[in-house]
Amino acid sequence: MSNWQDYPCKEWTGALTKGYGRVWDTAKKKVVYVHRKTMEDAYGPSDLDVCHECDNPKCYELRHLRYGTVTSNLNDIKRNNRVYRKINQETADLIRASSGRHVDIGRQHGVSKALVQKIKAGHQWQNPI
Repeated sequence: MSNWQDYPCKEWTGALTKGYGRVWDTAKKKVVYVHRKTMEDAYGPSDLDVCHECDNPKCYELRHLRYGTVTSNLNDIKRNNRVYRKINQETADLIRASSGRHVDIGRQHGVSKALVQKIKAGHQWQNPI
């Protein structure tokens, strides 16, 4: 019997929101998270969270996903030492040095246009002294 680790992540390369892939759902007529759509297409809708065994928010590999409670999802976060910080200082420095439209820079680094603006203005992720 194989487990999720036997299969590589399928990483979403399209639009992101909070690090998670998003896609237009024609049936719902709205944008949804790719990992949730993957689960719902395979197992039907659920009010439960969709949890990533791989701890990779861009992943939509069905074998890496499972339905779980909010508590189990929070326990995963603790177990994997995940923090809600999308970027590190190196990425902030790359964003600061980038030229082009803020929305495009944000997409390239998986962050919002607003965060790019704050970094470039020096309001967040200031250069270390």
